[in-house]
Amino acid sequence: MEKFHWCFIGVGGLANKVAKQILSTGRHEIVSCYRRNKEKNEAWAKKYGSKAYDSAIEAMKDPRVDAVYVVTPHSEHYKYAKMALEIGKPVLVEKSFTANTKQAEELIALAKEKKLYLSEAMWTFFPSPMRDTMELIHKGEIGKIKTASAYFDVYNKIVSRVVDPARAGGALLDLGVYPVTIMYKMFGKPKAIKCDGIVKGGVDYEEKIEMVYDDFSAFAFARINSIFYINKADFAGENGTIHVTEAHKAKRVVIKNENGKKVLKGPGTYVSEFDTVAEEIRAGKTESEYIPFEATLDVMAIMDECRKQMNLVYPFEK
Repeated sequence: MEKFHWCFIGVGGLANKVAKQILSTGRHEIVSCYRRNKEKNEAWAKKYGSKAYDSAIEAMKDPRVDAVYVVTPHSEHYKYAKMALEIGKPVLVEKSFTANTKQAEELIALAKEKKLYLSEAMWTFFPSPMRDTMELIHKGEIGKIKTASAYFDVYNKIVSRVVDPARAGGALLDLGVYPVTIMYKMFGKPKAIKCDGIVKGGVDYEEKIEMVYDDFSAFAFARINSIFYINKADFAGENGTIHVTEAHKAKRVVIKNENGKKVLKGPGTYVSEFDTVAEEIRAGKTESEYIPFEATLDVMAIMDECRKQMNLVYPFEK
């Protein structure tokens, strides 16, 4: 099969990880890229066999491009995704999808108008053990849920991007989107949301989010200044438990119930996500089967409510 050709907008740390993994398969090629820093952009292009462009629009307009991957700080997602859609290119946008719900709604409306593919790069729920876990919970594999929690606490992740309010920095959009999405995908839209957090210098350093359902509450935690690295999800039901290691990529899932113990393992890479997106685009789809628009909008709304309760507004929203 012919390789799928990508344009990368943003060539930082995550772009490096993704590029190494998808190029190793032989099924993908990065034909164009853009970063404001010309020297770093050209060095990255040389490393991955791409072509560096002096502007994002030029990189997107490369005639070989099948889709655009936006992997910039959150504050730039809306601008670049909109730019790609306006010139007729399908788009995969890193999470958090946008800085707020309003931006997400506008992008989705534009994609529908243009009849173009658009998806959030929430790799956790593309084909993976976490998706299998979701299906097991929905089928009642561990019975009626009693408690649920997900954590993404990172040790001292105080890098410039993450603590810059102008770039929509903070724990919520960088890390919290994972535990929030996990709980949303498992149990749907909550009846109520309660959020407590620590905000300093215009960014949130940590939060505890309670998502209230009819018979229980699910909890999502995120922290960029933790003294420990904690990345897990736990579900306890009347008939069993599920524990997920490295929950954002569902590295290992252990299910225990009256039938015994079952272990699911995943590759923990971005390959499944990018293979799936390429297949969906080639099939003419305009919305992902795995991350539908409704899910993206609901999660953005939950995070907007959390920011409202923390009185957290980014400078570009004022």
